[in-house]
This record gives sequence, structure tokens and C-alpha cells, in this order.
Amino acid sequence: MSGEVKSLQTPWKCLNAAGLNGVPWQYIIAVAGMSGSGKTLFVNQLETQLFGLNPDEKFHVLSLNYEMIAERLVGRKLSTHLQKSSQQIYSSAINSVGNINQEELEKARLYFDELSKLPIWYQDIPDTIVGIQTLIRKHVAEKIGKEDIGLIVIIDHSLLVKNKSDADAKQTLYDLGEMCTLLKKMYK
Repeated sequence: MSGEVKSLQTPWKCLNAAGLNGVPWQYIIAVAGMSGSGKTLFVNQLETQLFGLNPDEKFHVLSLNYEMIAERLVGRKLSTHLQKSSQQIYSSAINSVGNINQEELEKARLYFDELSKLPIWYQDIPDTIVGIQTLIRKHVAEKIGKEDIGLIVIIDHSLLVKNKSDADAKQTLYDLGEMCTLLKKMYK
């Protein structure tokens, strides 16, 4: 009521309303949907916009995307920023319809300069649950330390998390959830 405890504002009013005027720290949120329904777009937009929407909060984002390489994720952000399709941005044909012009190229450079200042780290090589836990602990130890800085971990395409050969997808997701629950109690 006093506003002392703050939640992270997201770009979406309905998500903020479903939480405590945003997404509270130490929450685990699962986003599910059919293939091609926009889950990666959702988290890609979220990981960048959280910074502008929460200027008084200090946090890092560890983005683990096991389907798409980080270069393409950042390319999607640029695509949205320039309001051009990824195909138009990646096209190398001279004078092809939709290529970016010099003004858009400069706008892209400025955007990349701003993005590079954000504390976002990407890993696009699938790992095990133990490997993910080790990565998170290492990030906290090396980049956050004892400071009051939060860590947002995004795991996109959790079914691509490597599992024990005898574990099925359901067991892998259960184990992943258990690891997330443990770590959220240890770190902001």
C-alpha cells in the first residue's frame, strides 16, 4: 500500500494487473502456446522493455534461448525498432525493395549502442539443468556479487533443456521448475 515493495512493470496492462501492479520479484512465470504463436517475441520484447519501464530497479537479464541464436534475437529487436521485416534487414541485395537506407542504418547503429549498454547476457547453446544452475550461480558471483541487483532469467524453449537420457519431457520440466524455485529463494 505504501509503495515500498515494487513490482516490475511490463509493457502489458493485463499482465501488470494479473500480478501486483506488475510482476513481483521472486515469481516464476510460464508462458505457453502453440508453435509460432509469439512466445519468443513476447520474451524478446519483455527483456528489453523492462529496463525503460523500471528505471529505478537494478537488475540483469540472463536470456537462455535454446532455439534461436542470439544474433537473430537481437535482429528481431532491430526489426521491430526500424519497423522493417527481418528479411528486409538481412537482405544484402543492393537496391532491393525494403533494404534499409543510410538514415535507417544510422538509427540501427544508435539502437545497437543503447542495447549494448543494457545488462543482458545471452546463451543460445542448450544446457542441462545442472549447467543452467551453475551458469546462474556463476553470473551472480561474478557480475552481481553482494549488490542489491536482481536477476531475471528467461528460459525460452524449455523443452530443449538437456535431460538425463531416462527422463521424459514432463520430468525435465518438473526438475527445471524445482531448480528455479530453489534459486528464486536464494537470489533476488
